[in-house]
Amino acid sequence: MSCLQEFSQRFTSANEKIRRQVAYWVATVGFTMIWMSRDPLQFKPRLEVAHFLLAATMMLVVAYLTGELNMLRLRVQEQKEELAVALMRIQVMATRDELTSLANRRYMSDILQQDERRHNTQGYPVCIALIDIDLFKQINDTYGYAAGDQVLRKFAQHAQVALRTSDVLARWGGEEFLLLLPDTDLHDAEQVLQRLQEQITSLDFTDIGNGMRVTFSCGLVALGVQGPIDEAVSRADRAMYQAKSARRNRVVVG
Repeated sequence: MSCLQEFSQRFTSANEKIRRQVAYWVATVGFTMIWMSRDPLQFKPRLEVAHFLLAATMMLVVAYLTGELNMLRLRVQEQKEELAVALMRIQVMATRDELTSLANRRYMSDILQQDERRHNTQGYPVCIALIDIDLFKQINDTYGYAAGDQVLRKFAQHAQVALRTSDVLARWGGEEFLLLLPDTDLHDAEQVLQRLQEQITSLDFTDIGNGMRVTFSCGLVALGVQGPIDEAVSRADRAMYQAKSARRNRVVVG
């Protein structure tokens, strides 16, 4: 049950309680007046009826205002929940790539800077891999951009199977992806990328093209001692182009 549903139930219960209290008060006072009317010397009907009508009107006004106040509180609660949902959506849009649902470049840049600081202060190993889907332009030219988008989505979805929970994969731009491997040396990083290659090359893309297979070229680097993260990304980019120049579908360590 959401907070808004719970608050709405409490609001309904509170209003019902107020109505019961007002009805109980009116009934009690009314029966009391009927009882007192048996003694005309002590009970002045016109005056007491006026008092009763005045008090009953005040009680009804209080009940109405209380109900309106509760309704206002309910609307404020609704607006707070709507605002929270909107902020969550904005946060997702600001950190996630719309097509692949992976981390986007801006968010990944923040993560890289955080890992750079931890690497510089604590000295634990960090590897970065820049991945480019091979012959992606041909896929777009042959099968259309919708097919290219489908390849990107499928790559992003199935890549997560081969990666560890600590690894972070982001869409870096176009058909390029950047993989952050924290607390990982080059040897272990190569094993992760080997699993990733096996996972991707085993995928069936026949729904897009007959006998179609997708491979990727990758540049892998380790973050140097006190080295800037931007320089490591540039080294990974150069290593990736070396992999593409060497007939693709391979990992080059830079």
